[in-house]
Amino acid sequence: MTTRKTALNRRQESPDFPSAVIKAKKDLGKRNDDYFRVMKKLTETKDLHLSTALEKMWISLENAERKKYGKQHLKNSAWVHYFIMHVTCHSDLPDYFYQNKTQRKKLFENISTRSGHLKNILQRYRLDYRLAYSGRRKIFDFHKGFSPDNPRGVAENEIEAPKASELLDRLLQHIEDDLNKAPTAKIDKKEKARQFVYDMALYFKNTYDTPLNAVIATATHAIHNVNYTESQIRKILIRTDMGKDDDEFRPFAHPYTAV
Repeated sequence: MTTRKTALNRRQESPDFPSAVIKAKKDLGKRNDDYFRVMKKLTETKDLHLSTALEKMWISLENAERKKYGKQHLKNSAWVHYFIMHVTCHSDLPDYFYQNKTQRKKLFENISTRSGHLKNILQRYRLDYRLAYSGRRKIFDFHKGFSPDNPRGVAENEIEAPKASELLDRLLQHIEDDLNKAPTAKIDKKEKARQFVYDMALYFKNTYDTPLNAVIATATHAIHNVNYTESQIRKILIRTDMGKDDDEFRPFAHPYTAV
């Protein structure tokens, strides 16, 4: 017992985390907000096995970052902050998960009505600008100089430049899909954990081209206290559209199956 406690104390005092993780934790500590509270869950624990798993998790993330983007991206702690941001965002379910079908329908109707009012104003006052990528500035921005019907350079270069009203229509479609496909069953701890697994796999797929199942298993244990194995993580993803060889991964667009 003494040996176990000594090992745990030593690991807590000097965790084998990448330097970027230590720096990010120090920076977040100055804010003491939800991000810092999530960071503490992912770096501090009294469970010796979880402590070891957390060290491996951060090293795996660092390796994935290096493999995908190169060593230069490891010079700062931005990759750590992005990870913490996504874990924090998906550590709980959106409010509409706790609503029934009638409430969700009213929510969508409310959003759709407000969106329609905004579209009418934009179109009436010729403020329905197009969103396009600026190669010079390397950002997406709204451009009011484009002709409403034939924006110069768009057709010739086959670059999409949708109007703000068109973006609102697309957003509404995604919102409607998510509201309809989210489960209406009682939300318990494991349901939250399964959604967290899916959301983090989506993030890793888009960021590193792989779901990083071991990392997800450890993060799920630390955040939701649900101890999945890598095999169980794989089963959750296979039973959803994350298991398909598809270029597009949509959150909530799948049935939920208990593991």
